[in-house]
Amino acid sequence: STYASFLALKYNEIARPAHCGRILFLGACVVEDVSPAREYVGERRYFVEKPLPPGEFIKFSNNTGYWNERHMDETLLRFSAFTHDTTSGYIMLTDLQGIKQGNDFVLT
Repeated sequence: STYASFLALKYNEIARPAHCGRILFLGACVVEDVSPAREYVGERRYFVEKPLPPGEFIKFSNNTGYWNERHMDETLLRFSAFTHDTTSGYIMLTDLQGIKQGNDFVLT
């Protein structure tokens, strides 16, 4: 999540064409839901990211080459290519999922 957020920030600053939306990744942190009743039965619940804004959650792509053609967007294609190019092929963010808000994307 830290790498994805950093690369999204750089993409938005230096590489995003004006007609494409912005990319934002939700920050991740671990939160434990402490409940004596659940603890008594051996259950613990953990959450690892902030809630998404309202909207339809969409799986845009995965890391095996699949792209959801119904929701394919130039912004996401350019962002994935940017992550590959800017890291000299070390990282390519492709498992993109989240919410589209206007032209912008809030991803997990």
